[in-house]
Amino acid sequence: MGIRGPDKTKRNAKRPRPTLASVLSIHEHISWYGDERGYIPPCVGEPTSEQPGSAEKLKVLRRRADRGEALWNEADMTPD
Repeated sequence: MGIRGPDKTKRNAKRPRPTLASVLSIHEHISWYGDERGYIPPCVGEPTSEQPGSAEKLKVLRRRADRGEALWNEADMTPD
């Protein structure tokens, strides 16, 4: 076991290696590299106008997390 965890070479040997052109979700990145270090999330889609802390905003954040996207968008609604 190295610094980054167990060797996953054998497990990933039959899977195609990700390329620079491919975008990995956080889940795929962890599957390949063993942890989240070095992960750069893809851009977030549309900003949300949901109030911070509301149940609706939490649903938006959950959908973004499920898709492996960045949770925060600079254009999201902010508290007044």
